[in-house]
This record gives sequence, C-alpha cells and structure tokens, in this order.
Amino acid sequence: MNTDETQPAPAVATPALGSPVLALAYEITLRAQNGAGGGAEPERREVVKLVTSSWHDKRGLHIRRDLLSVKRKSSGHQCLEEDCSMISRDEVWTRIVNLHECKDGLYEVVICNESKDWETGYVEDYDYRLVAFGGGGENTPTNGRRKFG
Repeated sequence: MNTDETQPAPAVATPALGSPVLALAYEITLRAQNGAGGGAEPERREVVKLVTSSWHDKRGLHIRRDLLSVKRKSSGHQCLEEDCSMISRDEVWTRIVNLHECKDGLYEVVICNESKDWETGYVEDYDYRLVAFGGGGENTPTNGRRKFG
C-alpha cells in the first residue's frame, strides 16, 4: 500500500512568508486567474462631506462652507484633490455647478458637462456636480447633521 498521496501542484507557487513583494505578486496572479481585477479599471467614487458654519464677531457676520474628503467611503481616482493641486482651489469651487443648492451632508462628486475636442475626442473641459450619497448612514443631506447620543 502506497502512503504517499500525490496531490496536484498549485498553479502558482506559494510565496515565502517573509517576502511582501512575493505576497503581492501572488495575490495579483490569483486575481488574474480568477478573473477579478484582470486589467479592469477600478470604480471611481469620491465622497465628500459638506459642512456650513456661521458666526459673528465685532467685524461682522461670517458664513463658511467646507468640503471635506471622506477617505473611508472614497475609492479610485480623486478628481477634486488633483485639480486643487494642479489648477487652483478657486477654479475648483467655481466648477461645482450645484454647490449653493446643497445642504450639509454626504455627497458623491460626479463629473458632468464634459466637452470634448472634435478631432481627438479627448476631454477638454468638465464640471462637477454633488449628488446625495446613499451610503446607508444617518448623515444624508435630507437628515442634516448626525445626531449623537
């Protein structure tokens, strides 16, 4: 009786335990074999939190709007962050077409009003639109700020 059972060799060799580079290569190879992430572009989602604050002091009445990036709910390429560093923050504010209509809450940044070059088809100009983020949390634009307690 033969006690040596032959098992089929794995398609990809398991990496050594101390090598992060080999572990990453192993994970990428497994994803490619299973059809997940095989060259497909990752989904882009940029989620921001719009916060309005107002106060007054001896110089007058002040209103401030902050557009804060929500990293945990965002994924992929972050257009606002790149445009702020490449163009200017002043021009990015003017590109958000519905900023004055939005209440405080979570929003997803969506690219709209794309204009393309007629010869090459490349995008030349675009704007942003804030769309209510339906991530299932309490802090949606219709509910206002999150309640504690």
